[in-house]
Amino acid sequence: MAARWGGEEFVLGIYGITRSLGAKRLTDFLKTWCEQKFTDNNNQTFQVTFSAGVVEYSQDGANLQEIYRAADAALYQAKAMGRNRVLVSSTAI
Repeated sequence: MAARWGGEEFVLGIYGITRSLGAKRLTDFLKTWCEQKFTDNNNQTFQVTFSAGVVEYSQDGANLQEIYRAADAALYQAKAMGRNRVLVSSTAI
């Protein structure tokens, strides 16, 4: 499941995998994504990146609010470290 959470934040819900496997898949995707070139209306090319915080139910929380807080903390840590990276939550309960 993929959904826009708000602003420029999105949520991916992937059933049946661990957070470490989820982080690996996102890291692999990030490498590919960063290589893509886009062209705007003025024929200027650009590339984009993203940062991600990865959590696992119930390792990082037992309800949606706890999971959200753990993912948000990992995301903001990734941004503080310079962006363009995937971090696994360190808030396991």
